[in-house]
Amino acid sequence: METPTTPITVYIVDDDESVRRALARVFKSVGFQSRQFPSTKHLLETSVDTDHSCVIADLNIVGDDPVELPARLRERSIDLPVVFLSADASDANRAKIMSVGGFGLFHKPVDSQALIDAVKWAIEGQEASHPGQA
Repeated sequence: METPTTPITVYIVDDDESVRRALARVFKSVGFQSRQFPSTKHLLETSVDTDHSCVIADLNIVGDDPVELPARLRERSIDLPVVFLSADASDANRAKIMSVGGFGLFHKPVDSQALIDAVKWAIEGQEASHPGQA
């Protein structure tokens, strides 16, 4: 894998600390940086870098509505692809997250390589839609 000049950063949003840690280990194993958050509220309260970055968010966080995350990021002029994870990767959930601008939905437990590839694809797609910003 070619190392980008700017490292990839993955913002992990999941209310399960063990899932956040496991995903962080997966991303670290391929040289990605990560920052972990227990809710979308915590993510939205921090400064995020949009260069070579992506959000991975659990679709079912207790007391939170992650499906609103793509719109809430756009409201703050934060242009990041959001990939969702869920134990219920039904067609209805896929349609829901695609309708709000989500980049994709993966079933938990997620295949690590598929998720790594999705992050790369999401970032490449984001950069292609905004040439000159990377």
